[in-house]
Amino acid sequence: SQRLSRLVGRARATEMLMLAERLSASQAAEIGLVNRVGADDGETLRIARELAENLAQRAPIALAAVKKAINEGLDGDLPAGLAVEREAVLRALQSEDAVEGVNAFLSKRDPKWEGR
Repeated sequence: SQRLSRLVGRARATEMLMLAERLSASQAAEIGLVNRVGADDGETLRIARELAENLAQRAPIALAAVKKAINEGLDGDLPAGLAVEREAVLRALQSEDAVEGVNAFLSKRDPKWEGR
């Protein structure tokens, strides 16, 4: 209930939890519970694969930092959230992947992320 109310607002979360009604995929998209909806299972699988392929090309440490900043940052006020974000960015910048990213950019090649 804590996360749901932060995602969809107090009134909508209260209604959803009290009434326990099922949501369609399009309803879930309308209120922000999901980002994308496929017309059928095949399209949904295609969308999921595209997202997975896109994420697989990203630096794992940077993705983890973003996820941590979003998840932990919402648990407190803005200054606390900014502190979590600052810590995550500093940790990512000290990684081997950060060096690889700069080297790849300067060499005009795709980076090879190691997650270190």
